[in-house]
Amino acid sequence: MRQAWVRSQTSRKPEQPGLRPACSAGPVPCQVDEYTVQCQQDLGELIIIRLHKERYSFFPKNPWYCNYVQICAPNGRIYHFPAYQWMDGYETLALREATGKLSPAQPMPMPRGPLL
Repeated sequence: MRQAWVRSQTSRKPEQPGLRPACSAGPVPCQVDEYTVQCQQDLGELIIIRLHKERYSFFPKNPWYCNYVQICAPNGRIYHFPAYQWMDGYETLALREATGKLSPAQPMPMPRGPLL
């Protein structure tokens, strides 16, 4: 049995308008959830995943924001799936794997003004 862990960083809108932490004007602050997933066989290289919000009692219908999903495969490779979107109600998101690194063809922006 192969085992991987899944980590996601999420926020959600308050269930009732006006119920927000005093320091926040937006959604409830981010929380990171981790899960262990078992699989009978090696899935190979992960290119795309589906994130599905189902109708369970502990998943209210209120909007839920997902920053990213991170998966650590049994071989130690970490896959990063950026989401940066709201899930409103019960739906499925398809997320592509991305590292967030600039390619060598993209030059770094040069600062304007004097260098210190």
